[in-house]
Amino acid sequence: MGKQHAIGIAVVLGLLSQQSASAQLQDTGSADYVIVGCRDGMSGENRQPFRQGLCGGIVQTILYFGRTSFNVCMPEGVSMGQAIGVVVAYIDQRPERMHERFETLALEVLQQSWPCQKVGGGRAQIAPEHFRPGDSLMR
Repeated sequence: MGKQHAIGIAVVLGLLSQQSASAQLQDTGSADYVIVGCRDGMSGENRQPFRQGLCGGIVQTILYFGRTSFNVCMPEGVSMGQAIGVVVAYIDQRPERMHERFETLALEVLQQSWPCQKVGGGRAQIAPEHFRPGDSLMR
């Protein structure tokens, strides 16, 4: 009986080590990894709550510090869901860049979509008509 337990424990440990090894190989900062959570949140699903939080946290952080640090001024009336949709659409149009860091691509599109305009010595938000959710990002 002791030998069977030892074999069972060895099998479980072997399976666990395979699972953790495959998780270590996946780049958890890549667009390919994070975008799953973005899509999950946009659809109202809750299959990948960690990735949802990662996606929302990255986009919200860029928007929070955008005006002062990143030259991103989100127009009034645009929701966080719409901002995430802009990021997802941009990344989806560039499948060859899915291996790149999600935050790099998110910052890139948000700077292109909603740049701050310099007024006097500071930055001012641009008019919402510069980009409307649903507009094509291919210019």
